[in-house]
Amino acid sequence: MNKTLLQILGKKEWKLGFAAWIFAGYSPLKKQETGLIVRLADEEEFPFGCIEYREAEKAKNEIKNQLALRVMASRGLTSIHAKERFSRNWLISIATIATNEDIVDGNIDVWWKNWACKEHYLPAYVVPDALSDEERKKRGSYSWRIPSRPTEIFDPREYSLGGFGVGTYDEYAKVESDRAEVTPLFEAGAIGPTKEPDDSKYELYPFFYEVIAKQISIVPEKQAEIEGVEKHGMPRPTAAKARDLIIEAAQSELKGVWQVYIGIGSSLQWYLYEGIEDKYQLTLPALNSRIIDWFSKTEAGVAYDEYFGLKQDNFFVKPARPKK
Repeated sequence: MNKTLLQILGKKEWKLGFAAWIFAGYSPLKKQETGLIVRLADEEEFPFGCIEYREAEKAKNEIKNQLALRVMASRGLTSIHAKERFSRNWLISIATIATNEDIVDGNIDVWWKNWACKEHYLPAYVVPDALSDEERKKRGSYSWRIPSRPTEIFDPREYSLGGFGVGTYDEYAKVESDRAEVTPLFEAGAIGPTKEPDDSKYELYPFFYEVIAKQISIVPEKQAEIEGVEKHGMPRPTAAKARDLIIEAAQSELKGVWQVYIGIGSSLQWYLYEGIEDKYQLTLPALNSRIIDWFSKTEAGVAYDEYFGLKQDNFFVKPARPKK
């Protein structure tokens, strides 16, 4: 594969503008110094102002807007700072995996993703069809590397969980700790809701997050037989299960302040008693997107699904047809 792709995959984090150029099919690494963008397919260069540059920039801007909507929805924000960076693996996953969410207009055709996954530059969960089951089990679903350090493998750390809030997800960390007494099946992901949202629509997002996160260390009676695991926590909930957990928790913890209930189309709906005219909702597909963004399955979580015969698309969202 070409040198330009190796350079962009050497970056662990991308800004949204940078990511949008990449997903449009071009590298902007030379743009600031030379005014050139490089087409990823053949490494041909195009100067600022030419027809191809202008068309590429239009595609970039459209993609950037789409990515920004998804990021803002996940973080509970109404704006994003231009210099803010995000995990490149997460950005690639939300670009290539459509979730039928209202704010996302299809997925983006990242033509090099299968190659990058096979070369271990992307985790297997990002491109679920790129590897065989045997290949995925051998290297894990979440491990990855960068081209400049081919022998250094990054993987989500597994933590000892005595309760909610113990440990912080770090997808760049190597696995060093021993398995805990309670092995988590999912953990905090690459992105989470802001604790101080700038819009009342997102005020309950931290509460939703906490309700789901508490499931990490709850030990279910029904246990899967997983190698090296004595007992495990709850699996990452489906959107419907998370909705019901949130409603149940809200009835006791938010009573008299917020009304949280099942709305139209089985959605999660809520409103502030003092502001009943402002009602908010998350459809099940949208809630599913939040869960996927906020929490990642562990290798034990994947093994749990396999043990109980859950299909791949139950825990990895299948890629939709590319956006034209």
